[in-house]
Amino acid sequence: MRMNKKKNKSNHFSSDNKNKLSLVNGKKLWWSLLAILFLTLIIYFPSLKNDFVSLDDDSYVINNPLIQQFDLKVLFTTYWMGNYHPFVLLVYTFIFSIFNDSPFAYHFVNLLIHLLNTAIVLWMVFELVGVCEIAIVVSLFFGIHPMHVESVAWVSELKDLLYTLFFLLSLFYYVKYVKNGLNSKYFVLSLIFFLFSLFSKGMGVSLSIVLLLIDYFLKRKFNFKLIIEKIPFFLLSIIFGFIAIKAQQDSGAIPSDGYSFLQRAVFACYSFVIYLMKIIVPINLSAFYLYPIKSGGNISAGFYIFPLLVGIIFCSVIYSAKKVTGIFFGAGFFVATILLVLQLIPVGSAMMADRYTYIPSIGLFLIIALGLYQLYQSYNYSKVAVSLFVLLTISFSFLAYQRTAVWANSMSLYNDILKNGEVPMAYSNRGMLYQNTGDYVSAENDFNKAILLSPNYKEAYMNRSNLLIGLGKYNEALPDCNRTIELDPVNAKAYYNRGSLYYNQGDYKKSLLDFDKSIELNPQFVEAYCNRANIYDVDMKYDMAIANYTIAIELKPLFVLAYSNRSRVYIKLNRLGEACADLKIAMNLGDKDAAVIINTICK
Repeated sequence: MRMNKKKNKSNHFSSDNKNKLSLVNGKKLWWSLLAILFLTLIIYFPSLKNDFVSLDDDSYVINNPLIQQFDLKVLFTTYWMGNYHPFVLLVYTFIFSIFNDSPFAYHFVNLLIHLLNTAIVLWMVFELVGVCEIAIVVSLFFGIHPMHVESVAWVSELKDLLYTLFFLLSLFYYVKYVKNGLNSKYFVLSLIFFLFSLFSKGMGVSLSIVLLLIDYFLKRKFNFKLIIEKIPFFLLSIIFGFIAIKAQQDSGAIPSDGYSFLQRAVFACYSFVIYLMKIIVPINLSAFYLYPIKSGGNISAGFYIFPLLVGIIFCSVIYSAKKVTGIFFGAGFFVATILLVLQLIPVGSAMMADRYTYIPSIGLFLIIALGLYQLYQSYNYSKVAVSLFVLLTISFSFLAYQRTAVWANSMSLYNDILKNGEVPMAYSNRGMLYQNTGDYVSAENDFNKAILLSPNYKEAYMNRSNLLIGLGKYNEALPDCNRTIELDPVNAKAYYNRGSLYYNQGDYKKSLLDFDKSIELNPQFVEAYCNRANIYDVDMKYDMAIANYTIAIELKPLFVLAYSNRSRVYIKLNRLGEACADLKIAMNLGDKDAAVIINTICK
């Protein structure tokens, strides 16, 4: 790093200053690392007691069939939740095979990987800049920053932690490759860990750009050899980039929300600036940041100030780069790793996410560390540097510790989201929590609020229809069922809900049509087969009823209701042997009524 001399002092920041490297005390790094890991552990220790949250944890762990049995081919050929991340599924499978769905085990793995990442940041930055104090500051801030709580305390974000682990290892070995005479051993290791990162999350593709920034930082000469050696990295980036986009498209995570590309560019500038601000002053954090509400096809005029701010930041970085190489590298690192999540290509319904800063923040922490170190080297400002360092450390630690408690359970999470903004998703999901605890009034109020805020929010209509059907308010539930199907015509559960409503109203003809459609859309829908069988039973189409109960049992061998209902049909047909066999299974599965019937007909 080039810096101006001050008070006749030599350039202490220079990455190629071998004299400085020889003075570094190895014990200082190791003892500092132990202190950093200890503080990070204290901050995140409460997360080990956290529960799963209903924000994807049910889909990734609790109800994920892919992790319940080891099948390497399936894990490497399946998209899950809009992502291609076989290594993540492998880790989940391993944990599930030992601990089943114990939240502690998953939180423990997340925390362990975060501690490993924090350690690797220390060694990677030290290998890069050769200054112990700078590496310590970057590693410390990485370990304790409040915006990283989302990645660590949220079980579903194992993918962030895992891809970062391999991303950092790839960078570490690439730096060693460059600084050790282009040793091919380190190049191969860097490429392997890059591939591992891509197998953990598609976001790893940004590493290819970071490698060029490292070449710039280490003052490598730009030539043909430098370009050739990057080809494997860029080829992998292109391949896995297409895979990531395909996975998102197949899951419907790339919405069409009506914003123009120009508006998205403005939002990207807004997010870019807010990310910078929140990394420096991490307050008012949330697990969900909404897009602004459009009015007449236009966004608020205030947003158009942010492209100007980005331009000012860019010019400042270019100007500073003439004096300090590290500032340009840190800024470039931040931009290269955050660019893909600035929503120029929309993914999901959130405008920003704290977890997106997990790797990019390293670039900004490096700039902060450089600034603090420069101040510290100056006699007049050394106390200022120490004071700022202590202030940031205490503030980050306190806020991160508080934020860890937000992820304790689903209710605390949604309450926190709603404290920072009226998010329809949070109202809808909290409504389901109220419904599960029997607080139906609060549940309906939350569903109503979600729909009021977002009239096209299909999940809220679905949830409210479930509640109303359960309360026997069939006439009120019907419009919600119809609206859900209108918004999502390929939603098997929506047709099942409406079919159940018609069934309870005695309209078996309409009910049968909806159950047929539900099964057409989802041939594995066990409950739809059972309910369709009930209709066939009422219509005295007993063979068809038995066939559907049998399919339900084949799909779900412990489905007690299917055994009980099939036994009833067997009794009507006087097939008592088969009826008794089903009744005994139903009784063993907990059906108390089955025991009474057995005593009557099974002698």
